[in-house]
Amino acid sequence: MAVIGKIREKSGLLVFIVGLGLLLFIIPFDSIIQSFQGNGEQPLGEINGEEIMDSEWNFNERAQGMFAGYSGVPEDYKIDAENRLWEQLMIDTLLKQEVAKLGLQVSTKEIVEYVILGDFQAAQLREQFSFAPYEGAEKVFSKDSLISIYNRANASVASQKGEQLANAKAYMYDFWDLQRREARLKMKYNAMAKFAVIATNSETTKSLLAKNAALDISYVAKEANTVPDDSVKVTDADVKKYFEQNKSKVKWKIREDYRSFDYALIDIKPTDADKELLMKEMESVKIAFSKASNDSTFVVTNSDTKPGAKQQNPAALDVLPFAEFNALQSSFDPEISQQIADGKKGDVVGPFKFTDEDGNARIVLAKVRETISQEETEVRHILIATDLSRSGGVKITDPIELKKKEKLADSLVKVLLADNSKFSALAVQFTDDKEGFAVNKGYYNIFPEAKLVPEFKDFGLNNPVGSVKSVKTEFGYHVMEITKRGEFAHNYIALVDRKVSPSKETKMTAFEDQGLSFAEAAAKNFENAATKFNLVAQNDEFFISMPVTQVLGYVKPLVEWSFAEGRKTGDVSTPIETKDGKYLVAKLTSVANYGIPTYDAVKGKMRTEVLRIKKLDYLTKKLANAKTLEEASTILTGSPMSVEANKTITLDMDGFPGLGVDDVQAIAKTYLIENKGEVKVITGEQGVYVVVVNNKNFTPAPVEIADEKKLLTTKQQRFVESNLALSLFKMADVKDWRMKAKIHQANQNK
Repeated sequence: MAVIGKIREKSGLLVFIVGLGLLLFIIPFDSIIQSFQGNGEQPLGEINGEEIMDSEWNFNERAQGMFAGYSGVPEDYKIDAENRLWEQLMIDTLLKQEVAKLGLQVSTKEIVEYVILGDFQAAQLREQFSFAPYEGAEKVFSKDSLISIYNRANASVASQKGEQLANAKAYMYDFWDLQRREARLKMKYNAMAKFAVIATNSETTKSLLAKNAALDISYVAKEANTVPDDSVKVTDADVKKYFEQNKSKVKWKIREDYRSFDYALIDIKPTDADKELLMKEMESVKIAFSKASNDSTFVVTNSDTKPGAKQQNPAALDVLPFAEFNALQSSFDPEISQQIADGKKGDVVGPFKFTDEDGNARIVLAKVRETISQEETEVRHILIATDLSRSGGVKITDPIELKKKEKLADSLVKVLLADNSKFSALAVQFTDDKEGFAVNKGYYNIFPEAKLVPEFKDFGLNNPVGSVKSVKTEFGYHVMEITKRGEFAHNYIALVDRKVSPSKETKMTAFEDQGLSFAEAAAKNFENAATKFNLVAQNDEFFISMPVTQVLGYVKPLVEWSFAEGRKTGDVSTPIETKDGKYLVAKLTSVANYGIPTYDAVKGKMRTEVLRIKKLDYLTKKLANAKTLEEASTILTGSPMSVEANKTITLDMDGFPGLGVDDVQAIAKTYLIENKGEVKVITGEQGVYVVVVNNKNFTPAPVEIADEKKLLTTKQQRFVESNLALSLFKMADVKDWRMKAKIHQANQNK
């Protein structure tokens, strides 16, 4: 019953909240822990002072087995799943130990009558025999199916003889008896822990009092975090003194190893030589591309950018575009674009250089995979709009304004009839089809099935090449010129692209000239080094159980370097290559290991704590001579008008009304004020408060004590139920050395 005592002694043990699901995981205890005798390998951790070996738990094989057959699983997802498995195995082990201490037993009769045939099936068993009555419906537990299968299994055993009988009995024990027995033991232990908690009469009385205990107060407050840091002085000696006095307290205990670090990322840019090398490689790809009978398959196999990437990233190349190739809209060099537009089916243009929207250099091959030809007329136009309502503008209805638009269109027709070389300049100046002009320079292809307004299409199809006219449509006046007519080819393309990556030689040069030089400078002063090398200094941290950061993700070499044995604050890494092709240089700013912290590990946080304490002391001393709330207000805020009058506080409040911080300590101290009307200075955890109690109300709420006791007992039992698993976990002083074991193994394999 030691666990129950610990839970009731202080809720500080229960810092993690885990549902009962963890308690009900069904893993045979015998397969979890067989003995605690190591074989010379690096331990995975420690539980109740005893080392845990992988050879005993088979942990790493279990963890790897969770993702067998899957590829591309994110590293942080793997780590999270591994952590859940770790907690599961730990808690099952702890539960077995607790069950053994109490001598809990489960009989075969109990398993059959309650767990299998009764109404207390474990969650896994209920899930196994739950079925959806129809497709899409929620699953429903079928007790009849469970009983039927169980009876059939028993009948099968009864019909066996000799070795087959022994095997059948072994199956019945493993599948029906052993797993249900372990689950039932866990349920019993949980029930004992839960129902051992009963609210006392004293607790019930206090609860009733707290519900209706209220103070009517007036006060002035000043929060410590609003006091400028330079108002007080915190020296290194102050922080060291605080460290020596408090390092052994539970508050400062390091629960798991963690590292904080400054870092900078160095781009490894490919050189011109790298680009030319890839250009040569793509020449051989070009030959194969031209001969490929299935362009889609070739692109999937040979292109860095895969089909469909455009949907996820608008900056990516569309390597199998659905639409026809348009030279005017292309992002490629105009000369290259024209070659593609003029190409025939099967032609491959390139390799050519291309810089994508992310600034990456790429080498590209473009193949004409299909050509469709048809009779068309090419026109170009300048729109003098009278209706821009579809694009957020207005529709012109004033006859005078409409006449001005018509005259402008007629004037442009006259200019173009005299000299059509001025079309582009006039279009830039006058067209209201700005978006269209930006894409196609005012050109359109017209054919009978084209979805264009009738007047626009009729002019293009029914007039000779060279005709210029102002054509009125619902959009306004189109100054149109027919430029071509004939067989137009429309090319559909496939692309193979390769990102230009730094060669080994380029990487080595960057490693030595930039990476190592920066690391050497960073060892002296990281910020100055980052400025000197034109890099961005950043900081982050990770814990040994979840070595993943929001920005960097999981960088295996960085994690292994950070948690290597003997690592200390101030250490600087050699350049580490990241997945996105950069060098990362890190400098440890804090090294914290499990247990009592070192000074370097907590000096930053302790300095903040000392600063808070000194600010509170500074404010308290300033208020020593304040006789009224108005005087206190003037001292704290510079004005006598900041008094909060006639406010009500209750014992279940976390802080004073109207303030942005919680300060339970200040609430509690206010309830200890004996005399009404007395000006009292209260120093809380987060601020200093000058308080006057105007009235007290300590009348218990009008509730029967039995009802309140029942309500309080239920609340406490739910608390135990929700927190029992990881309370056991914490009491066992579990140490997690999994990452250290991996690092040790990695070093052994080098």
